[in-house]
Amino acid sequence: MNPLIKTKVEAYQNEAIRIRRYLHQHPELSAKEYQTQQFIIDELNKHHIQCEKIADTGVVALVKGTKSGPQRTLLMRADLDALPINETTNVDFKSLNAGVMHACGHDGHMTNLLIAAFILNDLRDQFSGSVKFMFQPAEEAIGGCERMIKAGILENPHVDGAIGFHVDADHDVGEVSTKIGEWWAAPDLFTINIIGFGGHGAIPQKTVDPINIAAQFITAAQNIITRKIDPADPVVISFCSIKGGDVFNAIPNNVEIKGTIRTFSKENRQFVKEQVELFLKHICAMNQAKYTFDYLPYYPSLINNEMMVNWLREAALKVVKPEQFWFDPKVKMVGEDFSYLNDYVPSVFFQVGVHRPGEPLYSLHNPNFIFHEEDLFPIVTPIFIEFALAFLNAQ
Repeated sequence: MNPLIKTKVEAYQNEAIRIRRYLHQHPELSAKEYQTQQFIIDELNKHHIQCEKIADTGVVALVKGTKSGPQRTLLMRADLDALPINETTNVDFKSLNAGVMHACGHDGHMTNLLIAAFILNDLRDQFSGSVKFMFQPAEEAIGGCERMIKAGILENPHVDGAIGFHVDADHDVGEVSTKIGEWWAAPDLFTINIIGFGGHGAIPQKTVDPINIAAQFITAAQNIITRKIDPADPVVISFCSIKGGDVFNAIPNNVEIKGTIRTFSKENRQFVKEQVELFLKHICAMNQAKYTFDYLPYYPSLINNEMMVNWLREAALKVVKPEQFWFDPKVKMVGEDFSYLNDYVPSVFFQVGVHRPGEPLYSLHNPNFIFHEEDLFPIVTPIFIEFALAFLNAQ
C-alpha cells in the first residue's frame, strides 16, 4: 500500500469507528433517510467538501483534484437505507430505532465512502480530474440508484466510471471478490391473481377452484426453466407467497400469488416473463378461470466491466494478500441496484468478507448480523483510494 495512503487510513481509524457506530445506532428505512442524509452532509461540511441533496434523501459530493492531467470523473457509491428488522445483537451500539436495523452492512458502506472522501480531499494534489461520491437512498426497496441517475448525478461533471462494494457475510475478514461480466441477476417481481368461483368445500364440482388452479400453474411453470431455457444460462422462478381462503370448508373466489424471476440476459428477461403469463393464461382457460398478471421489472443485471475489474484487482493487491483476492466462479441470483450504473458507464462492484473465524456466521438480513468496523475499514477505504488514483491518473 502507498505509505501516504496507509498513514492517512490509520489517522482516520477512530473517525471511522465513531461514524459507523452512529450510523448503526440510527438506521432509517428506504426513502426515509432524512437524519442519515443530514449526518452525511454535516460530516462532509466539516471537511469543506462540496455536497448537496439529491433525489429527496440522497447526497452527492464532489472532490476535484489539483494535479494536471486527464480530467476524468470517477463515481464512488454507498447505500443509506436499513431494513425493517428488530436487532437482536448484543453490541453496545445497537439500533436505537425499534424495528429498524442496518442488517445489510450499509452502515459500513457509508462509513468507508465518507472516509474515502475525507482522504481524497486531503490528497487533492495527488490526482487530476474529480471524484463524485454517491450516497444513495432506497437500495432495499425502490431503486434509489435509478432515481439519482434521473436526477442527473452522472453529469456536471460527466462520470466516466463507477465503483461500489458490499460486505460479504459468508467469507472471512479480508477476502475480496469480484467477477468479470455478469455477476448479479435482474430481480424482477410479479403479483398474480387467479379469479375463480368459490363455494362449499364438499361440492367442488360447482366451483372454479383457484387453489387447485394455482397448484397446477406453479408446478407447470417450472417447466419453463427445465425445458425452455439453456441449462447453462441461470434463471430462477420462485413463488414466494400464496394467499387464498380463510376457512377449512369453503373454496375461495380467488388466490393471490407473489414471486420473483431472476435472469441475466435481456432476451431471457423478456422471454421468461412472456412464458410465465402464457402458462398462466392457458391453465386458467382450461379451468374456466380469469387472471391478472402484474409484472414489475426491477433492477437490471449487474455487469462488471473487464478493464474496471483489472484496475480493481491492481488496487486490491496493494491492500490484501494475493490469496485473499479471488474471482467468483459463479453468478449470484440476488439483485443490487448499483447495476443501473453499468447501463451508463463502465462499472465495477466487489465484495469484502467480514466474518471473523470462530465467531457465529449470520447471513445478511439476519437480526444477529454484525461486523467489526476495524476489520472492514482498513481494507475497503484504501482500495477505494488506490483505485481512484489509478483510474484518474491513467494516461
